Amino acid sequence: MANIKKRIALGFAPYPAQCEVINSLLYEDKKFYTLLCSRQWGKTLLIINYMLYVCINEPNSVILFTSNNFRAVKKVYEELIDAIGESGVIKNNNKTLLKVTFHTGSKIIFKSAERPNNLRGDTLTHFISDENAFCKKEVWEVVSPSLDIKGKKALFISTVDDYNHFWDKYQRGLSGKIKDKNWKSFLYDVYTNPFMTPEKIEEAQNGMPSHVFAKEYLCIPSSLSSSVFRNWQNCIYGNLSDYSSTGRTDKQRYYVGIDFGRNDYTVATCLDQQKNVVDILRVNKEDFPKDTYWSCVMDSVTTFVNKWKPIHAFAEINSMGEVVFELLKKNHGLSMLKPFSTQHNSKQNQDKKGIVDNLIMNFEKGLIKIPNEEYLLDEIKSFTYKYNPVTGKVTYGARSGNYNDDSVMSLCFALASHKQINPINSKMRVRRV
Repeated sequence: MANIKKRIALGFAPYPAQCEVINSLLYEDKKFYTLLCSRQWGKTLLIINYMLYVCINEPNSVILFTSNNFRAVKKVYEELIDAIGESGVIKNNNKTLLKVTFHTGSKIIFKSAERPNNLRGDTLTHFISDENAFCKKEVWEVVSPSLDIKGKKALFISTVDDYNHFWDKYQRGLSGKIKDKNWKSFLYDVYTNPFMTPEKIEEAQNGMPSHVFAKEYLCIPSSLSSSVFRNWQNCIYGNLSDYSSTGRTDKQRYYVGIDFGRNDYTVATCLDQQKNVVDILRVNKEDFPKDTYWSCVMDSVTTFVNKWKPIHAFAEINSMGEVVFELLKKNHGLSMLKPFSTQHNSKQNQDKKGIVDNLIMNFEKGLIKIPNEEYLLDEIKSFTYKYNPVTGKVTYGARSGNYNDDSVMSLCFALASHKQINPINSKMRVRRV
């Protein structure tokens, strides 16, 4: 057994912050731990080596490892199997059930937390919940009784999301209250990782909006009520009708963005050279018979574009948009229209995240003016993002539920059109925290 432990230890050299967590898990008598850490902190490597240590040195242990989706769970399972190699510590490896049994009688069970009720059934000594902030609150409610008899440690690890159940667990480890005496919490931001150089940190910071960097790398939560966009309140100029009624002037240059709506609104937004929103067209699908909706959309868009005569216009061509786009150019004479697609299989394959980041930057720097229109402001407030911890990518869209993002995306397309013609100083660097 001594040789096995030595073989495992050779593959893991924890840095000081990781040592603090490991020493507490191994030598302190706390039962519940929360580890709030940044991206690229090394939590997966720490988890794998802690589970191996327990299974080798504490016979007959039963560990349940969960994460917020099956892909993430399987990734950790495969990395653990690769780490063990030909060490001979495994008695049985069930690749179907993702269950690893050791010669010591210990076992690790890997399960997705997507359906909390599927986590019932085993009497556990250890529970590890990875990306706990992105799991349902019910996960701990279901698993907790499984630790009542033989439970030794429960470890909740995650980057921060918002002030949700994971944040509540983290606070319990800091409270100092008698009822929380068995809890301990750690917080490690990106600056505690010696492998993240200042250059790498700066690259990450410049590559995403400030609030995303704050959450993913500085471990700072933001309220669910806050939107992706900041400072937009200071970019409101008044009512749209007061501005659009003045009409087009030959001294101005105009830019249009069009978002075609299959199930809700088709929206076209017009900006002038100073990035003032001068007009917005909204066509509601529910206002027209099904067989006439798209013809009404094309007539309305044609009238709107001809009214402002933009020098450049982007039209979204995902799904039905491509058909409508071609008809507008061919049959309605809108030659200035350019296609914009965010679908990966498209020839254009343009960057949705990039145009949203551009709008974020324009709001933060006060470079754009928007009208005080309730539908637009509601969309701005409810626009959100999701961070995929597996791919490391940020995606944007309307919050789940009865929310829309047609007006926001139309505004993004209009700004992208403006940027296409005015590329000077267009290299985007979002505001730092």
